[in-house]
Amino acid sequence: MAIPDPRSFYDETMPQKQGGDYEHARWRANPLLAAQYEMTADAVDRVVAPLARGAARVLEAGPGPGTWTKRLLAANAAAAYTLVDISREMIAQARRGLSGHANVTLVEGDFAALEPSEPFDFFFSSRAIEYMPDKEAAMRKVSELLRAGGRGALITKMPKPFFDRLRGRGLRSLHSAQIAPRALVRLLERSGLEVGAVRIATATVPLVGSASLNRWAYRILARLPFMFPLTLFAESYLVTFRKPGILVELFGLPGVGKSTRARGLEAGGEAVRVRIGSRTELLWRNALFFAHNPILSARLFFYVVRYAGSPALFYTKFANLFLEKNAKYQKARASRKTMVMDQGHFQNMLSLFERPMPEDALGRYARILPKPDELWICVASEEERRRRLAARGYGGGNELRAPEALAENFKTAEKILRTSAGLRIRTIEL
Repeated sequence: MAIPDPRSFYDETMPQKQGGDYEHARWRANPLLAAQYEMTADAVDRVVAPLARGAARVLEAGPGPGTWTKRLLAANAAAAYTLVDISREMIAQARRGLSGHANVTLVEGDFAALEPSEPFDFFFSSRAIEYMPDKEAAMRKVSELLRAGGRGALITKMPKPFFDRLRGRGLRSLHSAQIAPRALVRLLERSGLEVGAVRIATATVPLVGSASLNRWAYRILARLPFMFPLTLFAESYLVTFRKPGILVELFGLPGVGKSTRARGLEAGGEAVRVRIGSRTELLWRNALFFAHNPILSARLFFYVVRYAGSPALFYTKFANLFLEKNAKYQKARASRKTMVMDQGHFQNMLSLFERPMPEDALGRYARILPKPDELWICVASEEERRRRLAARGYGGGNELRAPEALAENFKTAEKILRTSAGLRIRTIEL
């Protein structure tokens, strides 16, 4: 059966039946609805609002008259909010209710057609996805609209066809396209989003119709795992999720501006530059790296021992190319943010070897290295590179170690990396 048109309902049917104050009619017209409002408000304040704090750009799909937007604004008044609703009437009511907030932009239309100039930090939608016929496409759009590291929360009705049939509702409801929690989680994960938790948003004691019993059930269930048979008491549920951040590693010859690029990304708020702050952090992050990657740690250590060149260089390479790189990689992967490394494991393809390496040997080494999500190969003109090196004190007798090996190994490494499966490569000219 086709889903009733929500635009027509909210623009035409709803004003005729419920007047011009949808928020009151939906959430305060009787004790049962007032109880639903209190439970949803608690879920928003306790679970959703903390996720929105710190977000610079917030997107809300299907805000209605802005009922829950007001609570998000109370938690984060500094963000820029974009509210998208297909209903002309709901946009008009939201404009009236949020008239004092200059940081709120209202858009009439389908959020699936939204093409913002930049991604959002936080996404929220309450009781809107049950109207969307293609929920998989909708979740892909949510993922597309969120920046890496961005978060989101969805509240939607809990499908309970058995109890609906007992109440004579069946599939005739406007909310007939409800989705079960497990199915929604699968759609979110298929869209590249990490699901944090599934919780109850509002409770109802089936077939009783008691506001006080519903509140009592919610107070208990809000503290318990959301699982069967407790889900039978859920009138709606809440799912939190995030879009994973990515790890970007910069690779290139000395003097091409890798560190400059990393600092620029950090200054622009696009990524966090990976740093190790102390010897203690260096050691415990290496312990974590080894615990998760014991065989890889042994193989990386073997290469440092084999190609150290001398006892003096062994200590330097062990500290800088093994301990430092392992700690940075572990720290970056533990973060929820987009991270950038200007000195990562792939840079060891140049730093580790004191002589030009055959392509097959360098290729074997490259295959064992921990992979970033994106590897940016940084290049610059030879004139620019020499200028940068001179500014750093190289030249006039203070030269880079094994410059011929560096140049030859860079050419070989670039050829290997551009043909490697599983590596996303970008070329950055600095």
